[in-house]
Amino acid sequence: MANVEVYLTKDVEKLGKAGDRVFVKGGFARNYLVPRDMAVVVTKKSLKALTNTMRKIEARKRRELKEAQTVAQRLASFEVHILRQAGEGDKIFGSVTARDIAAWLKEHGLEIDSKRIQLEKPIKSLGIHMVPVRLHSEVAAQLKVWVEKQPTGEEEEQSE
Repeated sequence: MANVEVYLTKDVEKLGKAGDRVFVKGGFARNYLVPRDMAVVVTKKSLKALTNTMRKIEARKRRELKEAQTVAQRLASFEVHILRQAGEGDKIFGSVTARDIAAWLKEHGLEIDSKRIQLEKPIKSLGIHMVPVRLHSEVAAQLKVWVEKQPTGEEEEQSE
């Protein structure tokens, strides 16, 4: 099947971003991209309609960028506090994952997909950890995560 030129209306992983014009296999465009409203086939007729679509996409991209910048500013003021049981040497039992951080943020009014939280590996020690959060292709933020020792029953009794 011959390659066809399509205009992407949404970001497609490993292919391009919304607004890009790319060449793809005809079957991929016909069976996957176009039915899911991810792309429009570029033809002489569709070029005029595409200019209007392109304006809408550019406006959406600007809006998403602005929203990501706003969220990044909010994230800068957040300090995530996660309690975990810990043993000797401040090693925690289990680990703190991106899902744990996303759940904490959601509980505190900021919903961020855990896939955007870019932990290289799960956190396995107590302390302060700076975690990058990719909010947009052009916007990233640093989130301060405090992993603190959860008081055990024995420690609570001694403090009383």
